[in-house]
Amino acid sequence: MSANRDNGHKKPAVRHHYVPKALLRPWLVGEQQKELIAFWWNPHRKQLDCKRSGLNSFGYEKHLLSLGSGQVAPDALEKVFFGNVDDRGCKVRDKIVGQNRLSLNGDERTDFARLLLSLESRRPENVVKLRASAETMRRDLDSDPKIIAALAAHGFDMKPSEFTENVLNHSIDDGALLIIQRLVDNPNPVGSKLINMRWQIRHLGDRDGKLILSDRPLVRIGGIEDPSATWAIPLTPTCAFIATASVEVANRVRRSTGQRFCKLLNVSSAGQADRFAFTVNEADAHWLGRYLKRPLSKVSDS
Repeated sequence: MSANRDNGHKKPAVRHHYVPKALLRPWLVGEQQKELIAFWWNPHRKQLDCKRSGLNSFGYEKHLLSLGSGQVAPDALEKVFFGNVDDRGCKVRDKIVGQNRLSLNGDERTDFARLLLSLESRRPENVVKLRASAETMRRDLDSDPKIIAALAAHGFDMKPSEFTENVLNHSIDDGALLIIQRLVDNPNPVGSKLINMRWQIRHLGDRDGKLILSDRPLVRIGGIEDPSATWAIPLTPTCAFIATASVEVANRVRRSTGQRFCKLLNVSSAGQADRFAFTVNEADAHWLGRYLKRPLSKVSDS
């Protein structure tokens, strides 16, 4: 990743997206297709609430991926790295949606796999863990008597963490955050296994129902080493992508009725949502609360 320090003299982006707008766009409703219907559990009122707003209101956190060392633009992860991942991956998404039988070349499979992997790596919960690991590393370095003594013996009058950052030419915090790139691009073991799973698409009929999308879009059932591992993501309210590790599971998905497939994927999507579930059908409110309900400590009011 590289980016101009001053970002072309433009103000750095503040909103950093963990759900690309392009993935949310198919769920826009209304005459002008500019509004999302988002259900979420309000723990203070102990009920399901609905928020209707545009694309700019969801799937981001301010400064989620901001870098601070000054070696690259503070929004380089958002604008440069994930900008490329999203652009290339969503072009493949568009191609998949337009197909009845999945047909992608090697580069397209790689681009789409990178998009799927990125959805987990940049989740706010996981970014918080990476930032916390930097604090732990700094604390451990600065409290290690052997490292402190070694630096003093060589005439360095600085904390071990400061010495480390000088050597690395970036802050420990940025180093921890930049691990995200390796999580997305490292071909082993998850990336290669995902690319080599059995990929298929599923289009729903008029009577099968409509798929929801959560703000944690990728549904993963089983670990990547699980022989029955299944990854799925709704691409539109009537189309989903599925990757399976086994022929048996792939065949079960293919043979399931549209209604059953829609129900199972919707339940999985709602059950793992970080907060919001997006739908094109307000009647989904009658079942969503059961799966979106969260403890007060895990949900903040809107």
